[in-house]
Amino acid sequence: MGDPFSLFAPFFLTGVSPSREGACAFRRSCYQNRQNDIVVHSMKRLPVVVSLAMSLPFIGASQGTLIGPSTLNGSFESGFASPWSGIVVARDPAFASQGDWFAVLQSATAPTARDICFQFLSANPSSGLTFITTFDARNGSAGFESVNAFFFARNTDGTFVNATAIPITSPPLGSSGWGNYQTDFQLPGTWDGVGSISLQIQFTKHGAVSGTTYFGYLDNITLQQIPEPSIPALVGLAALLATCRLFLRQRWPNNHLA
Repeated sequence: MGDPFSLFAPFFLTGVSPSREGACAFRRSCYQNRQNDIVVHSMKRLPVVVSLAMSLPFIGASQGTLIGPSTLNGSFESGFASPWSGIVVARDPAFASQGDWFAVLQSATAPTARDICFQFLSANPSSGLTFITTFDARNGSAGFESVNAFFFARNTDGTFVNATAIPITSPPLGSSGWGNYQTDFQLPGTWDGVGSISLQIQFTKHGAVSGTTYFGYLDNITLQQIPEPSIPALVGLAALLATCRLFLRQRWPNNHLA
């Protein structure tokens, strides 16, 4: 028959009968399961809360379109090159990537053929120091090997302020179809905003053959100025993140969040 003491050991050691000990263990298990359920549901909500918190600084802010289909002739639908320099425009609805018109660039120089189009325009530093340009480009039958966007600004004293360029999409140039290109630019805080800014797009062909004319085409050019988050929005972000932290501490007390 076994040691009788072993049957009553839980009672003598804890002062709780075996049946009550089992009930207590069951309640503890239920409580822990409930806590786990709370944590799971809280964590499911967390991405939504964090997403809202990260987007808060930009609520109420909108991108500024500096060049677009209907702004400063971004798609050349005016039928004229202006305010662009360095291009001619042509009309062919079956060929253009957007609308009816597109820009033509060409060069017959050797050993390096290049052609560039550009325009100068105004912008305000208080509206943001980040700019994003997109455009469609393709080659002619004798085409260039690359196309690149450049961006700079001028200060009051006439000095140039170069932007840091980050290529986002840059497919190989081809003659069978249009490719979409995107480059992000970041101007430094030294730009005073009094002088103009300039967007330039250049086609290049190294090892160009003398007597050959190289053609490149552009369409659907855009330039966006991205607003900076405001100070009140950043304060609101900090408050919302603090609320998220308090929410997690209340819902997950055993985690001892610092």
